[in-house]
Amino acid sequence: MKRLLLPLLITLMLPPVLAAAQPQADSLRHLLRTQPHNPHLLAQMAQAFSTSCPDSALHYAQLATQHKAQGADIVTLEAARGEALAAQGHIQQALGHFTQAYKVAQKHHLADQQHNQLCSMGICYSRLQQFDQAAKCYDQVIAYATRHHNHQLAFAAYQNYGAMCSRIGRPDDCRTLLLNALKYERAAEPAQRISVYAGLGTILTYNPATFAQAEQYLQRGINLARQAHEPLAEASCLSPLITLLTQQPKRHTEIPALIARANTIVSGLAPGGTERMQLEHAKVNYYFVTRQWAPALQSALMLYHNGPAVSSERDKVMLMVARAYEGTDQAPRACYFYREAYYIADSLHQLNIQQQVADAAARYDAKEKQLKIAQLQKDAAQAEARQWRLGASLAVATLLLIITIAGAIMRHRHQQRKAELEQARRYIDGIETERKRLAQELHDGVCNDLLVAEMQITNTASTAQATQQLNAVRQNIRHISHQLMPPNTAFATLDQTLSALACKLHEMGHIAITFSATPAHHNWAALPAAQAHQLYRIAQELITNLIKHTPQLTHISITLTHSPAAPHTTLTIAHTAATTPAAPSPTAAPSSAGAAPSPASSTPGIGLRSISERVKAISATITHATGPQGQHITTISC
Repeated sequence: MKRLLLPLLITLMLPPVLAAAQPQADSLRHLLRTQPHNPHLLAQMAQAFSTSCPDSALHYAQLATQHKAQGADIVTLEAARGEALAAQGHIQQALGHFTQAYKVAQKHHLADQQHNQLCSMGICYSRLQQFDQAAKCYDQVIAYATRHHNHQLAFAAYQNYGAMCSRIGRPDDCRTLLLNALKYERAAEPAQRISVYAGLGTILTYNPATFAQAEQYLQRGINLARQAHEPLAEASCLSPLITLLTQQPKRHTEIPALIARANTIVSGLAPGGTERMQLEHAKVNYYFVTRQWAPALQSALMLYHNGPAVSSERDKVMLMVARAYEGTDQAPRACYFYREAYYIADSLHQLNIQQQVADAAARYDAKEKQLKIAQLQKDAAQAEARQWRLGASLAVATLLLIITIAGAIMRHRHQQRKAELEQARRYIDGIETERKRLAQELHDGVCNDLLVAEMQITNTASTAQATQQLNAVRQNIRHISHQLMPPNTAFATLDQTLSALACKLHEMGHIAITFSATPAHHNWAALPAAQAHQLYRIAQELITNLIKHTPQLTHISITLTHSPAAPHTTLTIAHTAATTPAAPSPTAAPSSAGAAPSPASSTPGIGLRSISERVKAISATITHATGPQGQHITTISC
């Protein structure tokens, strides 16, 4: 009995559809009428027809390729080609397309699609009897599906793995895998669930102790098939149920009704269809047990003429025919089929022996070749390692030399820069010290002396003109001392000191001087004190030069700007005059620290040198330009 059940189980486990259900073909056709060259729709059409109409699927896949399908659409059309070719029996070609779909999905990081194709590759390997390769594919898919909670993919992988174990004669492993598949049955389609129920029911018919469980699974599959209106799936459960009840003589009365129901379902199918062959196997088994030789002969001859479900079982089918002829008292025909069955069995035995010898020879040759290849690979690896070590040594030596040279250059530049900055600081510190000393002396000495002289002369009525002159001298000296004194940056921000400078100069002369700072509410106290001090001195020196050396000067504009992007701080001094002396070209190029002198003065002196050194000290840049209204603009950025 077990020998008849195993081929039934092998044909029962059909490969499931791994992709999600495609849109209805009619809907896709309607969309294609409006978008006939859409590669995505063409790929979907190929997928929809992959199993039902393989030729149409291959046609749509070709059209999708011609219209340059990309990305996930390539995965879809390659998978459709694989399924169509598998449905036509071209398993090797189908494997090639599934492999290509797997590579494209891997390239585009489509993990779910990648493992879907890996499961399809496992089905192809199983049909090509490359069971180790198939097992590796299924193990990878199961590991991914359980880790990422992809229940539909996990169900399909367990189902296909169980079918393969059934095919290679491992019923216990098949049962375990199918039970694991049922853990994810909620994610599966009804046809897939029915297939697993039928497989478990068939496996459990091997042991009388599990007959009750087998019947439970088969009845569950039949009920689900009726609810889902899947008559063919119902037939796949009826056949093993008939075989199961055949082994229980007390329940033989239930079998005719099941056979009648199954005959009604498969009557419209081709005689060589899978479901038809499964049913005929079950019926022959029942008729032999109940000694109904005429219907047994009819079913056996149908199996014989239309081919058994598994070609290696042909000798068993011929023995069934011989036994049926013997039961109907047709001894000559029975002898003929017995003799043919034994001939086929002997031939198969001889072929098996020859195949085993050929396999052993092939394994020996392969082992010899593997040893030679391993030796060549070892030699090549050693040579490559030597070349790599030599190249690595040269690269390290070159890198060390480059690092040494670069370090020396950077150190020299750093020292040179440090020396320049130190020299500029010393120069500016000397200027500031000298200014402070002169201011102190002018204020405390000269101004006080002149004040005394003024008071003495005032007492004489004839000296009014001299008194007026002395007063003017004192005011000039006081103005000089105020200019020489350093700005009070400890208690005032840069915008405040520049605003105060503009106000003082405006009050003392006849030139309009304005100051503005943007943005209006910026916190200028965050500006470093050293930078604020130098910018104040630069502005003071530039304005003094303008006042002294620019004829008919009418207006000076001071603008302080902050920007979040570098350069962060910009000081702009623009001036206009009634008659403008010769100036630089309209578009002045920017200069670095210590650039050409301002257009306000063409004579180099201590003032311009001071400006240049101060610009260097704060790593700023100074540029000169002429505006559209004829004004001269000097910009310091840092």
